[in-house]
Amino acid sequence: DIRENEEKLRLFIEHAPASLAMFDKRMCYQAVSNRWINDYHLEGREILGHSHYEIFPEISEEWKAIHRRALAGEVISADEDAFHRLDGSTQWLKWEVRPWYRSDQSIGGIVVFSEDISLAKEVTDELRQSEERFSKIFSSSPVGTSLIRAADQVFVAINQAALQISGFTREEVLGKTSLDLGINATLEQRQENYRHINQSGMIHNADATLRRKDGSLRRVLLSAQFLEIKGQKFILSQMIDDTERKQALEALSRERENFFKLFYNSPAAMVVSRRSDGQIKTVNDTYTRLIGYSAGELVGHTPIDYPLYVNPDERSFILQLLKEKGQIQNYELLIRSRSGEIITVVLSMEPLVYNEEDCLLSALINISDRKLAEQEVQRLNSDLERRVTERTTQLAAANKELEAFAYSVSHDLRAPLRRINGWSQILFEDDYEKLDEQGREYLKTIRSETRRMSALIDDMLRLSQISRIEMAYTRVDMSALARSISDRLINEQTERQVNFVIQPGLTVMGDEKLLEIMLTNLLSNAFKFTSRNSAARIEFGRMQKDDHPTWFVRDNGVGFDMAHAKNLFGPFQRLHSQAEFPGTGVGLATVQRVINRHGGLIWAEAETNVGAVFYFTLNAG
Repeated sequence: DIRENEEKLRLFIEHAPASLAMFDKRMCYQAVSNRWINDYHLEGREILGHSHYEIFPEISEEWKAIHRRALAGEVISADEDAFHRLDGSTQWLKWEVRPWYRSDQSIGGIVVFSEDISLAKEVTDELRQSEERFSKIFSSSPVGTSLIRAADQVFVAINQAALQISGFTREEVLGKTSLDLGINATLEQRQENYRHINQSGMIHNADATLRRKDGSLRRVLLSAQFLEIKGQKFILSQMIDDTERKQALEALSRERENFFKLFYNSPAAMVVSRRSDGQIKTVNDTYTRLIGYSAGELVGHTPIDYPLYVNPDERSFILQLLKEKGQIQNYELLIRSRSGEIITVVLSMEPLVYNEEDCLLSALINISDRKLAEQEVQRLNSDLERRVTERTTQLAAANKELEAFAYSVSHDLRAPLRRINGWSQILFEDDYEKLDEQGREYLKTIRSETRRMSALIDDMLRLSQISRIEMAYTRVDMSALARSISDRLINEQTERQVNFVIQPGLTVMGDEKLLEIMLTNLLSNAFKFTSRNSAARIEFGRMQKDDHPTWFVRDNGVGFDMAHAKNLFGPFQRLHSQAEFPGTGVGLATVQRVINRHGGLIWAEAETNVGAVFYFTLNAG
């Protein structure tokens, strides 16, 4: 029976699916499984009855100690252990060593069970390393990544990138659902996302809107898929913040839309053509009207096909110019319309990418009418120059006549006046007592009129000289000039009380002599026409009137009726009689000529018995 049992045991061990060996106390093989022979490469060797230590001399003292412990009755096991072979390789084993007992309960030897787990360990290590790599990638990925338990949709892991996008902290997210956090812009969006992933198993770059902790919205690209980890199903969710890109695309779309609005509605003729060969891609209505072809006839063709250029070589020159300068502005060009009309245009051109092709944007403005107008202006200018030359010649002749007249006045009129004045002076001195009262008045009138006639001649000569004096421009202190004239007027009539108000620091560029003549006449007039006012006031200054610097002389004298203002500045035009206010009527005409020579204007405003204001401009300064 014992032998039968031993045989059964031997057969059991031999055909066992595991690596089994049975040793006696001397560690000699008593039985061994086929799997043991295969695992330890013992095929064809006689091992039964032989010492395990002879067959494997590389066995360490550590293993020998384990065998001794088992022979002493101890059961020793290990789930993972390294066995270093003589060939330098390492074998990973799961093993157990325990004693076996005879029928009398004495230890007959040991049974060694071992399982080669090298392949399993390699797979396990690889899985562990994969998990570590996954964990590192998960944590450090620039893509916002989170792990969600599928059963209850609770966040179980989230990386830093996702936290930055959402604005939450890790503690605030873990253990919560997206519904708890309110990160979905709408509940419908959340339900749609989960419906889609449940149907297809994944979502790839879906457009979504995420609500941050602070309530602001971010545009994201969302990807998600199912993962199974240790028998439990999870959702791996990844999101990329796409807000800036979306905004840039929207801005680009708006710019493109605005560009084509401007393009198609532009009053300039505009065309987009391929840079390499000039093939037309699109045109606006203004271009079709200018050229006379429809858009359908133009698109897909080149300007050479029409033909557009009057000079066919001009396009090559334009392209070379564009290459050198980068763009073309206001290049004058002759083109031919469908009807054969030659049109003058100004061309502007710059590079443009259109539908991913290198193109050129050209803008043409028809200046044919302007060119005709310029030619007409040139013709008129030539005619004007001729007429100016003629008028200048006539004016020169008139000036000579005026000089001759002035000479005649100076010499031919003054001589009789001097004689009349001389004889009347003799009559006044020798025969004054012989004359009756009426005769004496006649004599006084004769002398007064000769003096007046002499003053009138002086004023006429001065008026004629105003237009012929060569001007010398300097910086003139008008305030100082006005003070000098007012002092002189007061000294001539010390009995009068006149308040002169003169703005200080007023200067202008002009001819000082002419400006003094002008200002003397204006201030003298104001002085004369305030003679009946015991509280006379005369002001001189400058002000802004209709956004222009305007000078003025204001008085509170007798004034005049504005109905007669048009006669103010004509020679010998007087608004008051000689008996009321003496004068020759040439002063204001002289003033106007001085101001005209300084490029200015003069006008007056007045009210009878209230006063007058004379305004003037001096564009020279």
